[in-house]
Amino acid sequence: MAFSSQLAVMPELPVYLAIETTSHCNLSCVMCPQPSMNRRKQHMDPALFRSIVAQSAGHVEFAWLHLFGEPLLAPKLKEMVAWTRQEGGGMRTGLSTNVTLLRDQMSERLAALPLDILLLSVDGISAPAYERIRVRGDFARVLDN
Repeated sequence: MAFSSQLAVMPELPVYLAIETTSHCNLSCVMCPQPSMNRRKQHMDPALFRSIVAQSAGHVEFAWLHLFGEPLLAPKLKEMVAWTRQEGGGMRTGLSTNVTLLRDQMSERLAALPLDILLLSVDGISAPAYERIRVRGDFARVLDN
């Protein structure tokens, strides 16, 4: 209602958040604006993340901890997921990964997180198709991961 009325300040909180935990990414995908963005690459300040979760608790149903960066590069991702679970008032969480970093301990750490949704993004059914879309990605490694 507020959006369609073109209000500058919304009277209610959204039910869904997309939080960019990091703007760093190890790939340069054709569908992503990230490679051409001029803003500085950085990881979200954990205090800012906690503030967003605290202000949203009890109002927001779901927090997607991913936007234009690769969330597995966020140094405090484990803590961010835990904070959302503990302080989010029932807020569910999810993230999407390009799968390139899911090796050994990273796979184990990710599997241990209390995520409600984990999206593994593999865009292509062959190496040539995948590597045209996921520039700098390695199809064989992703399948192995």
